[in-house]
Amino acid sequence: MMSMAKPKVVVLGSSFAGLTTARFIRKHAGDKVDLVVVDRNPYLTFVPNIQMEVLAGHDPLETMLLDTPAIHAKDGNTFLNAEVVALDPDTRRVQIVPSDRPGSAPESLSYDYLVIALGNRLAYDQIAGFGEHGDTVSSGFYGNKLRRRLAAYRGGPIVIGSARFHQGLQDKPDWLPVGLAACEGPPLELGLAMAHWLSTHHLGDAHKITLFTPAEMIAEDAGEAIVTPFHEMASQKGFGYLNNTQDVRRLHADGIEFESRASL
Repeated sequence: MMSMAKPKVVVLGSSFAGLTTARFIRKHAGDKVDLVVVDRNPYLTFVPNIQMEVLAGHDPLETMLLDTPAIHAKDGNTFLNAEVVALDPDTRRVQIVPSDRPGSAPESLSYDYLVIALGNRLAYDQIAGFGEHGDTVSSGFYGNKLRRRLAAYRGGPIVIGSARFHQGLQDKPDWLPVGLAACEGPPLELGLAMAHWLSTHHLGDAHKITLFTPAEMIAEDAGEAIVTPFHEMASQKGFGYLNNTQDVRRLHADGIEFESRASL
């Protein structure tokens, strides 16, 4: 009697969403499926804590990386260290290119079920002057760049906020709102942490920091019931605040220009 092949589940991405989904599928399906996970990095970067590591003077590349292939191996999943370059839903195939060495040849991967958890694409390359004058805590590279800059910091104003969140609008249902900022919890967290860092290093306090947002209200997705008390607290501490900036136009050595024509 011929045995039937197990369904093949392919998970694209192995960060928070992909790793969690793969583990739940394995937990609920057991050995009834073949599970393949594809990610360009053989590790997960715990991005939410990078800012805390940076302000503590630690290298996030040493402290914030999780060995995901080891987890998948323990769960019985196959991990492929590769970049996803194309997807054909009609033939149920994914084109990938191994990402551990430049110049690798593309390969094709079949699937019965597909999970897409590739995350977002950053757009710092679309902000004029960001490479020379911008900082962020969204990766180990940028976290260490900020860590080095803080080591040389001797005073001066600090501006923290979000550029416009550019998202696809094709086939958007009418009930779905358009968010001008993707998630503004991190800028608020960084602002509070930075104020503490300034104080503990005897370099100032919240009065040196201005928070900005492209939207009418910072962290608008959290709702007024949460944001209003934060505004009151931040104002009492001395934070500056600028809303409706629309987007970041340009960064330069002495400040930042917004699409609203405002500047800091």
